[in-house]
Amino acid sequence: MHSADGDFDATAVSLLAAFLEEQVLPHLHAGERMLLDGSTTDIPDDGTLYDGEDVALNYSLDREVLLTVIRFLREASGPVTIS
Repeated sequence: MHSADGDFDATAVSLLAAFLEEQVLPHLHAGERMLLDGSTTDIPDDGTLYDGEDVALNYSLDREVLLTVIRFLREASGPVTIS
């Protein structure tokens, strides 16, 4: 895993918001979260911290969090710094 730090100008912010809204959001329904491999589940995250071969289970994206990120990006005038 690695970090994706960076500065995004207004155009990049708009493109990112559109991508998330058009390409990712349609795959997540209410009460679901997306796992690192792109699959979705309606099983809530129970907070378990996995290691070894199961470390990927530590990462998921909840639909409500995604909606919050999209709203933030739509309202941001740019630039946005991600760290």
